[in-house]
Amino acid sequence: MVNTTDPESGLQPLRGGGWLQGFNCQAVTSGDGLIMAVSVAANPTDAPTFVPMMQAAVTAAEKITAARSDTNDGDGGGGDRIGVLLADAGYFSEANITAPGPDRLIARGKARHLEHATRHTPASGPPPADAGPVEAMAHRLRTEEGIATYRKRSHIAETPFGHAKHNLRFRRFTGRGLTRARGEWSFHAAVHNIGKILTMVGGGGLPAVV
Repeated sequence: MVNTTDPESGLQPLRGGGWLQGFNCQAVTSGDGLIMAVSVAANPTDAPTFVPMMQAAVTAAEKITAARSDTNDGDGGGGDRIGVLLADAGYFSEANITAPGPDRLIARGKARHLEHATRHTPASGPPPADAGPVEAMAHRLRTEEGIATYRKRSHIAETPFGHAKHNLRFRRFTGRGLTRARGEWSFHAAVHNIGKILTMVGGGGLPAVV
């Protein structure tokens, strides 16, 4: 089925049921609230965006680190790097678990299912030596350290979207087509980051990649 108003858009599932003609907007956010990478696609499936977004976030982190005089060791690197990437079940796949890049925790189910598994079948220590990538990830998320780290995802990932939708009333794009949508979403991320940085500097803090 093709939408005659905007043929580049696609049907997106809504939380709670139903569908919306539009685009699937993605963002990678750092622990201090900076948007590190964005993408817009018509495909409602999140998993294919994980690796490109991870790579974009790594590049952004490297550029931020190189520009920070307090952490630059003279070779354009050093300082902070991405520690752990946190992603919900929409990004789960063995390919995404095993792709080269930073350490990551990707949930296989909803947060409540992870909490239930942690309470009823807790784990400790490293995964068994014979565990495959999927089993190893499940093991890590049942450990006290793993679930404590993953709990941070909701606040880090959802706050920028809540700010955009509820505080800025950014609920729809003003134009049609992927190019226009990507431009608007990137512009929103830039404005978001400028506001964050000004707040941090004004409050005596500096942005840090975590």
